[in-house]
Amino acid sequence: MIRSALTVSVFIFIVSTLWLAFEKLIGLHGKFITYHQYVTMILPIFIILITAKSTQLYRFKCGGKITFAHALFFGLSLTAFNTALSPVGLWIFENFINPNFYKDFINYSVTNGLHDKASAIEYFNHDNYLEQTLIAQSTQGIFLSVVIAFASSRK
Repeated sequence: MIRSALTVSVFIFIVSTLWLAFEKLIGLHGKFITYHQYVTMILPIFIILITAKSTQLYRFKCGGKITFAHALFFGLSLTAFNTALSPVGLWIFENFINPNFYKDFINYSVTNGLHDKASAIEYFNHDNYLEQTLIAQSTQGIFLSVVIAFASSRK
């Protein structure tokens, strides 16, 4: 089970990293920055679908029957691996995909009156994004694990 969860987690990591590169490529971190907050919400849909499908495939691997506890443990393992990989993904994003991300978003938010300079700097920085990522990965992962375990469990 752990190996399956790790494999799915690596796949989610790759999908997420490619998504960030796609956002940069189509201009959501520059020319079309206004639309970033909306378009970026498509990624969680893919993550939910991947998680649900992988739990379903894992259930079939277990002979078509899986208990709630077993499905929950699979989801929580997946959550732990996803959360552990998050800082690596953030590092790749900040250093290779878009090294100017924070600067560009600070400028955009100040220019458009969304933040003053100090609050923009406080919000758009590595430490804040790392904290947000870790909290979001773990809390959303736990919630998703419970929901999918409930929907997937078969005795």
